[in-house]
Amino acid sequence: MPGPSLLKTFVRGKGEDPKKQERRENMETSLTNICWNESEAANLYDCLAQDPGYWNSNRHLVSLLKERGLHSGQTVVDAGSGTGVNSLLLIKEILGTKGRVIGVDYSESMVRLAQEKVSNGLPIEFRVGDANRISTVVEEDPVHAIVSFNLVHLLEDLLGAMRGWYEKLPDGGTLGFSSTVYEGAIPREARRVYWKAILGAHRLAKDRFPETMGTLKKMLKHTPDYYFRIVQKAGFIDIRMEEKVFTLSKEAVLAFVQVPGMADSMMPADIPACAQREMLVQSIEETVAEALPRKTVFITARKKEARHDAWDLTARAGASNAGHLAPSVEPR
Repeated sequence: MPGPSLLKTFVRGKGEDPKKQERRENMETSLTNICWNESEAANLYDCLAQDPGYWNSNRHLVSLLKERGLHSGQTVVDAGSGTGVNSLLLIKEILGTKGRVIGVDYSESMVRLAQEKVSNGLPIEFRVGDANRISTVVEEDPVHAIVSFNLVHLLEDLLGAMRGWYEKLPDGGTLGFSSTVYEGAIPREARRVYWKAILGAHRLAKDRFPETMGTLKKMLKHTPDYYFRIVQKAGFIDIRMEEKVFTLSKEAVLAFVQVPGMADSMMPADIPACAQREMLVQSIEETVAEALPRKTVFITARKKEARHDAWDLTARAGASNAGHLAPSVEPR
C-alpha cells in the first residue's frame, strides 16, 4: 500500500489549550494510517464535487451570495477549499478576474492538487491552514466574504471559528456556508437510510474496536436551528437560512465518506482512519441502493455596521416576534 501522504496540517497560535493541541496531534497521528495516495484522494474529491447533486448544491450557495451583494472585484476566503473546484466557481460566477479567492485547507496534498488544477493567471491562491483560526492564515485586509462549502460540520470548535470569521470580516462583510443535515433529513425514508448506514458502521466498529467505541459524533445530530443559533451567537445579523434537498448518486455518497477527514467526523476518533473508511464503505454498500436524497442547509449573514446598531435591535425583535429566530438554546 502507498505510504501516508495526507496529513492534517494546522496553524497553531500562541496560548492554545494544551488539551486541544494534544487532540490535534492525535488526529494527525491517526492519519498516518491512511491507505490511499494523493491521486486517489483527488479522484474521490472530484467525484463528489462534480456529482450533479453536490454541484447544484454548491451553485445554489453561490447564487445566494450573489443575492447578498457579493460582486466582481471583491476578495473572498474559501474555507475548506479542497481541490479548488468551488474557488474556481466563485471566480467564474461572481468575482471575475478583478476579484480574488484565498482558499484555505488543512491538507497539504489538497492544496498542492488545487494549485496544479487552477490555471495560471487566475486570481486564486491556496494556503495550508486551519479554518478554525482563519486570521492566522489570512492576514490580508479587507476580506469581503468568508464562505464554506459543506465544511462547517467538521470544524472542531464551530462557535469559536464563527467568532473568528466575524472578527476577520469588515463591517458589513458577508458570511455564507452550506452543510449537510442528518437530523431531520427529508424525506423521512432518506433519514432512515442515513442512520442505518452510519449505525451499521458503528456496529462494525464495536465488533472490531470494542475498547474505543464511543457515541455518535455531534455533527450527526446538528439541525438547521443549531447552525442558526451558532451564527447568531457569533454576532452576525440579517441571518437568512434555507433548506433544500439534493440527490447524490451512490458513487458520490461513497466518495463523500472517503474524502480525507469525512470518516473521522462520523466515526469514533480513536479508530485508525483507514478502518473508519473501510467500515463506512462496507455499511453504505450494504444499505444504499442507487442514490440518496440529502438535506442541505444554507446560511448567509453579514457583520453589522456600527451605524446600524439601533436598526439591528429592532430587526431582531421583529424577527423574534415573527417566529423566525431559533429557540433560545445555547449552542454547545
